Amino acid sequence: AWVVQTRRGEAQPRKPDGSVALSVDFAGRALTKLPASVKPEAVLWIDANGQVLERGLQRNAATGGWRMTMRLRRVDEKKPVEIRAYLKGGNETLSETWSYILPPD
Repeated sequence: AWVVQTRRGEAQPRKPDGSVALSVDFAGRALTKLPASVKPEAVLWIDANGQVLERGLQRNAATGGWRMTMRLRRVDEKKPVEIRAYLKGGNETLSETWSYILPPD
């Protein structure tokens, strides 16, 4: 599977904590052939300048894939945050690794 789209925005509803919301859509045959009862695991890595406040993973009925969501905050607003994620099922990697740099404010 691969990443088909990344969306970024202020956390909704807007929060005064300076957090940023990201959603990443994964799609592909490895995900569409999963039984409906199986939920993959989102493996998320974030560098020391980031703090994960919320995270989630849900099936995306429109694509047959999965959408990973997260809300994070920078520790130092003047430095970027490096983020990586992928989906796995058991011991098997199901998707490519998504990589993103959240630039400084």
